[in-house]
Parts: sequence; structure tokens; C-alpha cells
Amino acid sequence: MRTPDKALAEKRAKKAIEADLSGETHILDEARGKASTSTVGELVDVYLQAKLGKPNPDTRRENQAHLLLMLTGCGHKDPRKVRLSELDDKLVKQFFRNRVASHDEASLDFDRARTTANSVYRKAKSIFSRKVLASGTYDHLKLPALDKFMSVPFLDEPDHQYSFLPNKLFNKLINDSARLRTENPSLYCAFLICYTLGLRKKEALHARWDWVSIDEEGRFLLKVPGREDWKGKVFKTKSGKGREIEMAEEVYDTLQALSPIGDHPEYLIPTKTDWERRVKVWREFGPWFSENGIFCNKCAHECRKFFGAQVATQQGIYVASKLLGHSSVVVTEKYYADLVERPGLPTILLPPFESNIEEADGLPAEDSGCSPSA
Repeated sequence: MRTPDKALAEKRAKKAIEADLSGETHILDEARGKASTSTVGELVDVYLQAKLGKPNPDTRRENQAHLLLMLTGCGHKDPRKVRLSELDDKLVKQFFRNRVASHDEASLDFDRARTTANSVYRKAKSIFSRKVLASGTYDHLKLPALDKFMSVPFLDEPDHQYSFLPNKLFNKLINDSARLRTENPSLYCAFLICYTLGLRKKEALHARWDWVSIDEEGRFLLKVPGREDWKGKVFKTKSGKGREIEMAEEVYDTLQALSPIGDHPEYLIPTKTDWERRVKVWREFGPWFSENGIFCNKCAHECRKFFGAQVATQQGIYVASKLLGHSSVVVTEKYYADLVERPGLPTILLPPFESNIEEADGLPAEDSGCSPSA
């Protein structure tokens, strides 16, 4: 009966038998129609092998894994054998319920589970994006109407205030990072890059030495490209914009000194394997933060926020927007504006003026000859 739920299977079987006995063949025809659709396994195989510019192969593998995760989360032991007709609003809602059911709604774990559930559903849906469907990738498959599956609203997420780690707490991390230089140099370099250059995780793991240059004034500059295709690996910043960030000489020297320990000398983060740079080192942020009494979801991103906060308070919103690589200064203002002290109102003279107005600072005398267009 195409479901792991025994009670539901019995209900469907009973309904089919009653329909057969009563001559209501349209019910049986509907069931046969559902059974005639392609399977999830057939779909994802085509999706992974399709010649699509976007999404890239890595993203497609991630998307199909999330679709399979949704199905296993609903009790399907072999998600590849599930018919596409089973993808509907009921399945999505069941996945949401199962994902958050074991957590107290007031807990941080509940918030995390809710965010993860939304993310899984979002990525699973992308397999059926308009662009993919329009490409003709699935033309030879038997696809059902997927409107119900695609139109389920995401779980509501609270509008959390954008918070920053106190300088005192972050300084504790900086001091503790000294031991990482010898105990875990890969994590140390990732931390150094994120908090001194404000890179996103994706940018940091792609950062290479050929992005670094020295200008005529002897400054070390990291030039993050907006988009590049390097040895078949496509990289693109979140905003699609490139940017140039000055690197402290001490940071440059440290990264240079630790570079030989890795087997991929082209990257700023030294690791033995590609997997360590892309996955392992980022998983180690959480436990290290916890050792220092800091508990948060995206620890590496806290380093970027610290960088952004320092720039915003010292150099202003516009410089912060440029160095963080935001798509617009509006994005920067949304998160960092409250950190910047608003200047006081200037002293403005209003009429009637004193007779010695020409002596007031900043105001021209009557015979100065200044014109309105000066």
C-alpha cells in the first residue's frame, strides 16, 4: 500500500476492496495512476547525471540526500523505491512533526531542529525548481502534479535579534587559540582567517595563496573573487561581488609558517585531505567554543560577526559593507547599525542673527564675495 504505516496500509486496502465490490472503479484507477509514476530513485539518478550548469554536482548531491532524508524521516526504509506520487503536503507536514517532536518548544534544541527541518525541505524542493523542470531533464519520467508538495509553508522561525559575542568573551577565545597553533593548526588557521578577514565559511575553505598579493606600499591584500572556475571547481560569493581585504603582516606570516603541514599548499587552511578542509575543521569549531563557555549554532560565523563589528564601530557602516562583501549597505545597516554611535546634531544658527554674525566660526563675512555656487 506504499506506506510503512500499517494502520494506513490497512485503511487503504479496505478502501480498495470496498471500491472493487461497489463498482467504484474510479478509486482504483486513481490508485493505479499513483502506482504508475516514477520512483524517487529513478528521479534522483537522472537529476545527478543531468548536464546542468546549475546547480553544480556537489549541490545536486546535497539536494538529493535531503530528499531521501525527508522520506526516511517519515518512516520509509527504502526511500529510493517510494513513488513520486507519495510526495505531497501530508508527507512534508509529517516530516516537520517528526523532526521537532522530541524537543521542548522553549528550548534551543527545538529552534535548531526547526531550522534544520526548513533547510532540508528547501533543498529537497530545489530538485523540482522551475529551471530544472524547464530544462527537460525529467521529460522521459512519469511525474505527478507536485503542487501540494511544493507549496507547504516553512515552519515559523522567531525573528531573533542579531547578537554579538562580548569583546571580553571573544578575547578569551583569541587567547586560548594560542594553544591551537600546535594542537590543531588547521582549526587555528581557519579561526585566524575568519576573525581577522571576516570571511564566510565557504570563502575561507576556498581561499588560496594566489588570492594574496602585495601592493606597492607593501600591504598584504586578499582578493576574494566574486566568481571563479578553478580546476573545475566553481566558486561564487553569496552576493556575487568580489572584494579586497587587507591582511595584517602577522597573519600573513603565521599562515605562511603553518602552510607546510598540509598536503594542499595552494590553500590558506593547511590540511592533509580535501575533506578535512571542507568539513572536519568546521565541525571542530563547536567543541572548542564550548570549552570556552560559548554555545552557538554557527561558531565560525561568530568570528565574521566579530570582524564586522570591529570595522563598523571603528570605520563605519559603508566600509564594513564593502569588507564583508554584502550585496548592499542596507544589509549591513540591518545588522550592524546599532553598533555605530550616531553623531550629535551640529550647532546651527537660526535667525534673528547677532550683529557680529561675520565673526561666527564657519560663516563668511558679508564682503567675502562667496556666491551660492561656490
